[in-house]
Amino acid sequence: DNDIKALFTSLDIRLNNAWELFNLLDTDGQGSVNAMDFVDLCFKVRGPAKSIDIACLTKQNKKMRSKLTSMEKEHEETKEMLQ
Repeated sequence: DNDIKALFTSLDIRLNNAWELFNLLDTDGQGSVNAMDFVDLCFKVRGPAKSIDIACLTKQNKKMRSKLTSMEKEHEETKEMLQ
């Protein structure tokens, strides 16, 4: 649809990112999202990522990886104790 293409172009969002945006909102995996939530997200993410955005995501990712590593270690220790 040309209107949708124009909307994404005006928001500086590539069309191939539309599906990724949809998936961000489809947290229950049911294949549907609220239209207003989708539009709100489009306005929030328009344009290229800023350095601060990438830095924040990198920090969050490192923190999550650290927690996951800790959980894996605890899981292995518990598993060894039960054997």
